[in-house]
Amino acid sequence: MLGPRLGVDPDYNFYPVFRPDHANFYSPIAPQDFAGFTGYTTTESRTWTNMLRAQFTNASLFGLPGGDAGFAIVAEAGNEGWEYNPDPRLIEDPDTLESQVWGTTSVSGGGHRSRYAVTSELRLPLLDPLTVTLSDTFQGLSGYYGRLPDYYRCSLDGYDPANVEDCAYMWIYDAYAKTRTDASVAWSKDRWTTSASARGAGRPPLRSVEEPPFCV
Repeated sequence: MLGPRLGVDPDYNFYPVFRPDHANFYSPIAPQDFAGFTGYTTTESRTWTNMLRAQFTNASLFGLPGGDAGFAIVAEAGNEGWEYNPDPRLIEDPDTLESQVWGTTSVSGGGHRSRYAVTSELRLPLLDPLTVTLSDTFQGLSGYYGRLPDYYRCSLDGYDPANVEDCAYMWIYDAYAKTRTDASVAWSKDRWTTSASARGAGRPPLRSVEEPPFCV
């Protein structure tokens, strides 16, 4: 099909050049011959999001001189994540930066995040002109993100494939991140807020008091 060889290409002086046999070049290829140099790759990916929310309210919890006390609490929790698993033949070799499929590489990855929160409020009408409100809020976030190093990007920055420890594309980092034993990145963050306020008839509300947040 390629015909007689005419030499090498004039640009790189390396690749062989042929005069094609047009009769064979445009003739149909047998299915078994085509299957001999083609194939299929299978890549799987998925994402998910879940959330559960519960709420309880009671506007007449008990009686006070200024009216009925009220209480409300809301709790919710959820998680989300993603996974990407390319065909193993697409994973690049750390030494050659090439995969088993010419001109195509892929990087596997995944991540998961959970969030949870609880908030409550208690309304106390102590007197007809005076109402005190107490509220609490707790919020939390935790998760991880893990992946293989991106050897190609690291190589563009001048890193050797055998030593990419300081490469910017080695791991994803977060302000609350910690490297787990499996080398993926994990983080967690919690926040608790408490506030109290009082309102009198015909007067502006008193200044709210809020505890500083803390992180774990």
